[in-house]
Amino acid sequence: MKNENLIFSGIALLLFIVLSFFVFPDSFSGKEPYQPDILNYKGGIKEVKDLRENGGEESYWSNSMFGGMPTYQSGAVYKNDWIKKIDHVLSLSLPRPANYLFICLFGFFILGFTFFKNWKYAALGSLFFSFSTYFFILVAAGHNSKLHAIAYFAPLVAGVLLLFRGNFILGFFIYSLFLALELAANHPQMTYYLLLALMIYYGFQFFYSLKKQEVKSFFIATSLLFLGGIIAVGMNANRLLPTYELSKESIRGKPATIQAENTAEKGLDKEYITQWSYGKLETFNLFIPHFMGGGSGEDVELKNTEQAIQENISSQEEYDKYSSLFSQISNYWGDQPMTFGPAYQGTVVVFLAILGLFFVQNRYKWWLLSATIFSFLLAWGRNFMPLTDFFIDYFPLYNKFRAVSSILVIAEFTLPFLAVMGLYAFFENRNLIEETKKKYLIGTTGFVVLLLVVFYLFPAALFSFQSEADLELPSFVLEALKKDRLELFQSDVLRSLLFVILSAVGLFLYQFKIVKIKEIVLILLGFLSLIDLISVNKRYLNEQIFIEKRLNQSPFLTEYSESLVAKAEKNKSIYQILSRVEINKELDKIKRIDSSQYRVLNLLISPFNEANTSYFHQSIGGYHGAKLRLYQDVIDNYFTEGLPENILNLLNTKYVISTDENDRILSTYNSNANGNAWFVNQYKLVANADSELKALDKFDPKQICFVDKKFETDLTNFKPQADSTASIKLTSYAPNELRYISTANAEQLAVFSEIYYNKGWNAYVDDKKVEHFRCNYVLRAMRVPAGKHNIVFKFEPETYKKGETLAGVSSLLLYLFLGFGLFMEFRKKKENA
Repeated sequence: MKNENLIFSGIALLLFIVLSFFVFPDSFSGKEPYQPDILNYKGGIKEVKDLRENGGEESYWSNSMFGGMPTYQSGAVYKNDWIKKIDHVLSLSLPRPANYLFICLFGFFILGFTFFKNWKYAALGSLFFSFSTYFFILVAAGHNSKLHAIAYFAPLVAGVLLLFRGNFILGFFIYSLFLALELAANHPQMTYYLLLALMIYYGFQFFYSLKKQEVKSFFIATSLLFLGGIIAVGMNANRLLPTYELSKESIRGKPATIQAENTAEKGLDKEYITQWSYGKLETFNLFIPHFMGGGSGEDVELKNTEQAIQENISSQEEYDKYSSLFSQISNYWGDQPMTFGPAYQGTVVVFLAILGLFFVQNRYKWWLLSATIFSFLLAWGRNFMPLTDFFIDYFPLYNKFRAVSSILVIAEFTLPFLAVMGLYAFFENRNLIEETKKKYLIGTTGFVVLLLVVFYLFPAALFSFQSEADLELPSFVLEALKKDRLELFQSDVLRSLLFVILSAVGLFLYQFKIVKIKEIVLILLGFLSLIDLISVNKRYLNEQIFIEKRLNQSPFLTEYSESLVAKAEKNKSIYQILSRVEINKELDKIKRIDSSQYRVLNLLISPFNEANTSYFHQSIGGYHGAKLRLYQDVIDNYFTEGLPENILNLLNTKYVISTDENDRILSTYNSNANGNAWFVNQYKLVANADSELKALDKFDPKQICFVDKKFETDLTNFKPQADSTASIKLTSYAPNELRYISTANAEQLAVFSEIYYNKGWNAYVDDKKVEHFRCNYVLRAMRVPAGKHNIVFKFEPETYKKGETLAGVSSLLLYLFLGFGLFMEFRKKKENA
């Protein structure tokens, strides 16, 4: 039996590879998905990538986004990153996104095999889990690290379950390895949510161990959990330690100003955290894909709405009156501001999970059910504030994450697990009485079918089919839109009803001995689930997303081509790339005529939500979820209602990209930009960070700078002296090393148009380390002695160096533990021979 399981497990893995090819054939034909988030990522990492490819040392700082920020979460490459090498091996070097699908399939297979000791149920569970629509939406949006982290959920849980089952050696290795891989996937929010689910399991396991008087085994497993956790964290210390250090200085850390302290504790603002909250009814999206209309920008035909507009709008003038409202018309009518698509887990999977609640008799059912409900309640966010408030206010780290609806990934793991666990009990549990099975099967099927029939027959009486965003629409448009949404709803309810009936028929055929081979029913259910999920997934990830790899690798085009223009008519991804050609052309032109160091503000794209500009220039804006808080404060206070000239000048903004009165792209040269560094004749100490930020409102940054009183010691016994002959000039630039030459007859106060970050930047004058401090809230300043001097700023983060050492040592420890485990298993088998 063991040999049979191993053989068929190997066949299952080969099947997963074939399935990955079948689902993503474009990936194997030289195409890649065009992903908006990855486009911004490529723009943001261009500077450090160029440095790396040109033989420079790795830079953990870049000036390409938000004036300058660390690259720990923006394309950094780490030494001693052995865990990433293992990750690369496990993905079989398959092209993206086939690699993520394979890891999902393979990972859940490990969980299923360790839990059931049966390759059939392991393979079926892999299918149930891996084809979640949400995972395919993540690919389409470019949230690769999020999907990467989710892919390692199942094998990590397998390690935990093995530990608490008493299989300490194998459990410890699997747990430690896959926790390290989970952390290396680099999406802390997903890892955090999984740990919340495991905490629920831990609570159930504790009470179970007390009941069974297995407390000793429980605490051994707990000890190994902590030890494995330390090793896994250590293997990722090179990225985790500096990232943690950065988080305290980012928008996810403690506010710098007292005013901000009064409105937000450490972490993100509650409104920001809960902006993407799932509606309570929207939870049905897991079962019915178009329950709330699907994705905001989904390509569906709203026939009734279009007809109503044509029949009721008689002139262009009248159409223009409502054009801004018409542009916001969407098939989606849920509570979120917008959504790429529903968190659809599959009608077949959810139906089988409901059955599993009755068929499964072990303790794991209560953990999976509790974790599922828990994820629903927290996903509701602002729609269930008592629980959300509690977690934001009191639960460690919860306030560091936004988009609370993302916690539905827990349900997207627990429901497939419960579904396949239920099937295992249905087919394999000899203690489950046949009459009881029939009763549960008939009752559950009847209830689900009745619910869907009621939904189909009485939708208008049950649901409004409108959102708050629709209230400004003309009544004739709103009524037509509601009718379109109702038709989408009914169509998918009917679809779900069909899948429930077909799934139930397969189980009934076996239960009533009409079909006696259980494998036939398992294949049927797997096939139905695949058809169900793949057909919905194609709505959000299809050939429109895939483009030629060469184009996807270099999407920042500055010229059109006839072939691409022709392809853009049929492919919206190529169309989006070409839509920025004129902007890119202007950015590239500036780069070719001005090779100095400066920053650019691009008003043609949302400035603080894009990194297209960062591909060509050092940008005032950027695209990042954890920008430095000091810089965000300046954005919030000065850039929301206009363009503050003095702040643009101190940030050395030489070019502003906009359009003229004829909508032609225009780059405006700012002759008042301060340059890379300058001397000021005076400074003013202010009481605190609030005063320093407020002082930026109106002042001449070339004449004076403002310094928080906490840096007063850096200015002890110093009085600037005017010197018309004094100069300071940038002579050499690299993102992690800036060199200047200064000349002055007396000691001067220099201001550098570089973002202040004291967790790694060191200043040197003639190779001697000196102090520098913050001025004008976001910039660096230092005292420069009289005479001619070489000034150097180097980014030398000590935390990163410590992390590299820890990563190397921890990796070695894991391999030693593996060797010890293999030795013990070999000796055990030899003794039993």
